[in-house]
Amino acid sequence: TGWSLTVPDSRARSTAWRLSAAAEGDLTSYDESDQPRHTLPGALIFVRAADTAEPFGLSPVEVWSGEDNDGDLAKVWTTTWAADRGILMTTSTNPFWVRDHYTTNINWGLEPET
Repeated sequence: TGWSLTVPDSRARSTAWRLSAAAEGDLTSYDESDQPRHTLPGALIFVRAADTAEPFGLSPVEVWSGEDNDGDLAKVWTTTWAADRGILMTTSTNPFWVRDHYTTNINWGLEPET
């Protein structure tokens, strides 16, 4: 099962736009005292299509873009990614500890197309 993103555009006269995302840091697990235990550098990737993974980290990656709303008062844009597309974790670069729970924050940016 995949997942989807929805961007509502309520601007009366919108322009094309792009959605970017970046991680605040590496995936990290924490101990009971909230101290970092393990990190997985380079474990996050962004997959647009089969066999086209790119690193996903501190630098923003364009994950989706949309067109102007053609004068409509509002438009809702939705995209769906298959289970093997989008922001994913790869285990090929690092060993990971099975009982650990890894976390990071993802910052999203929505900007007009220039």
